[in-house]
Amino acid sequence: MKHSFFLAFLVLFVFTSALAQFEESYIPMDSLSGEQYVLISAIEADIATLKKNAPRQVRSEMKDIYDSRAESLISLIKSGRFLNDKELNAIIRDIYKEIKITNPHEGYPVRLLVSRSPAVNAQCWGEGTMIINLGLLGRVSSRDELAFVMAHEMAHQLLDHANLRIRASMERLNDKNLKTAVEESGKLEVLRNLTYEGYRYSRQYEKQADSLAVELLRNTKYNWKIYDGVLSILDSSAYPEYRNKPDIRKFFNFTQFPFNDSWLSKPKSAFGKSSGDSFIFNPDSVQSHPDIALRIQYLDSLFKGEARTTSYKLAESLQQRVDMEIPYSAFMLEDYGRAMFYTLQMLEKYPDNKFLKSLLAQLFLNLYTARKEHTFSRYVSVSKYQPYLMEEVYTFLNNLRLSEIGYIAFNYINRDSFFDKEDKVHYQMLWKISHEMEIEDVCDKVEAAYTDKFPHATKLSAN
Repeated sequence: MKHSFFLAFLVLFVFTSALAQFEESYIPMDSLSGEQYVLISAIEADIATLKKNAPRQVRSEMKDIYDSRAESLISLIKSGRFLNDKELNAIIRDIYKEIKITNPHEGYPVRLLVSRSPAVNAQCWGEGTMIINLGLLGRVSSRDELAFVMAHEMAHQLLDHANLRIRASMERLNDKNLKTAVEESGKLEVLRNLTYEGYRYSRQYEKQADSLAVELLRNTKYNWKIYDGVLSILDSSAYPEYRNKPDIRKFFNFTQFPFNDSWLSKPKSAFGKSSGDSFIFNPDSVQSHPDIALRIQYLDSLFKGEARTTSYKLAESLQQRVDMEIPYSAFMLEDYGRAMFYTLQMLEKYPDNKFLKSLLAQLFLNLYTARKEHTFSRYVSVSKYQPYLMEEVYTFLNNLRLSEIGYIAFNYINRDSFFDKEDKVHYQMLWKISHEMEIEDVCDKVEAAYTDKFPHATKLSAN
């Protein structure tokens, strides 16, 4: 059996069957598809304009940076990083239009994208693209809060902060120490470091963007006075939305296969170092918003005493959809460690949700194949640099041997609280793991029950 094909099949299988299988509880958000090429063409055109207008003295270096920026952004688009959800898009467009119409300026972002990333952040890339992360949308509770974040990023674009910072970094290339670094590490590596420095806006730029964001919002219908709450959300961005650690024992303690406490034991030697981010821009960096308390104090000094009571709450149903989409997005991006953490966390909030239960089962099926093919570390990081709340989940997964993953998957799927006799996919899941684990009597029973229940359905298969 070709296991690499099996893994690819499972990812495609859960994606294509999700709409039908989980219709009662959740329908996953759409990814960008046909719009990709239009976006890429527009980005390439805008990058070409930036390169053409770069200052002559640093034009060569800035061309390298702009090419790398375009490559990074296009890679994110092609990898399925962005969502195309009608409800989210409508909310974001409405806020964007309100800000733009009430504040006529030249130079606003021209592309608004929603990223699958769980990081609590948003960013403007300087060439006209503004990205809002799913993790941020999971934290804000009103359009007012989202409007402040968007106005802040739009302010960065209007003030051209990303490009000004890059230009300043390029001019530093004439510094003696940097010339030595170029000789030792190579030009591209130095440019990468300088660009990433530039992406983490300075305190001065953050103040300018904050104050301009408030000025923009004062002309709109939104409550700009909530900046302290929004900035506090960004200040907590190193933590997942819900601060609970999932009770792993509760999920994976079975009568026929009891939970083993050694699965939660940290290894004596530390995990390996993180491989880091290969992109010149790290779109999930929370360090792009430094000194939150100082920023709140600064805005208080400018706008103290003013008030605004208008509030446009986001629908609770949208919050629930984002809650579902965060673990699913991590799964689609093949980040199975985070997908496991978020799925367990959301199951504690929505314990009877069929979508989450099936996603958890699918994760274990994929992890079994990955462990069998010796590609486990591709899907579950072995880095010791995991957020505190996620450490236990990563420890648990990295401690599991192939057979243990298989028995957990088998026992999780083969129980009344999970298995739905009306769902073809559940038969496929149980038959698949039984076949992999060579539990032939269960294979035969599942196949017989499946054929009896769905006489005209496609035969169960190991492929």
